[in-house]
Amino acid sequence: MKKYLKYIIGLVVLLVVIGIVSLFVYIFTRPDVVECSSNIKETEYTINNKYKIYHKKEIVEKVLIEKEIESKNNTVLSFFENNYKEEFEKYNKDYGGYTISSKKDGNKMIVSIELDIKKVDMDKLKAKRSYLKDDVVKKNLKLEGIYKLYNLDKNRCK
Repeated sequence: MKKYLKYIIGLVVLLVVIGIVSLFVYIFTRPDVVECSSNIKETEYTINNKYKIYHKKEIVEKVLIEKEIESKNNTVLSFFENNYKEEFEKYNKDYGGYTISSKKDGNKMIVSIELDIKKVDMDKLKAKRSYLKDDVVKKNLKLEGIYKLYNLDKNRCK
């Protein structure tokens, strides 16, 4: 019985150590998140843009964009849905990395866009967007480059 008790105590200690190490790894390797938003209000519609930028040490890993269009006019909702899909599908053809989806909920259209930086061809991105050439470092994109790419006012981001 004492023999088994030593093994059980050893196993518990090992599990606690593994748990603590896993916690430290998670804390020190998780990306930081910058959130930005903007609003456009017109007579026929309102657009709320939300950006979540995931980065480590100012190098961007992923960007999640949510565009919520609100209008009582279904034609306006369809226009923006098609417009955003065409725009980001063009960017996909130009340099890649985007996933686009949309869903309609009453008088709202939500267009969700994800940019996975690992899937972006940085040479093509620099060729299409020459203003980003200084923000691409070793096939990575700096946080400053994302601000430029999406015309974000970094002073309004948190």
